[in-house]
Amino acid sequence: MSDSRAYSQFEPEVGTTREAAPMAEQTRQAPGRPYAVIRRYAGLDPRAVDEVARRVNEELVPIISQIPGFVAYCALHTGADVVASISIFEDQAGADESTTKTAVWVKQHLASLVPNPPQFTAGHVIASKFKAIDGRSA
Repeated sequence: MSDSRAYSQFEPEVGTTREAAPMAEQTRQAPGRPYAVIRRYAGLDPRAVDEVARRVNEELVPIISQIPGFVAYCALHTGADVVASISIFEDQAGADESTTKTAVWVKQHLASLVPNPPQFTAGHVIASKFKAIDGRSA
């Protein structure tokens, strides 16, 4: 039960609606479960990963973390030319807002470093466990 889509552009233009897949409609029926979005960006110059990380930490994370229902955000370098992110929100509305804001931010601030549109998967979290890391809440 996930909603997995790849776009020919970074993501839909701001203000456009997306048709929900039948399986995605079923996942919306799960009240009280967090909702997560996983984005995968491929084709980055491996030498640019540190710069992407710096910009994401300094500029994007503060934007995403202010969205209502924010729970967690992680970005990871999965090797070579791929960077992925995981955003978790209390509900789908927050996750959808993060998708829109991330798409706009990537287009404005990382277009030269992130040459390909992301693939993303979204759905309700069905199992999770977090622990504090270095004294911070997780």
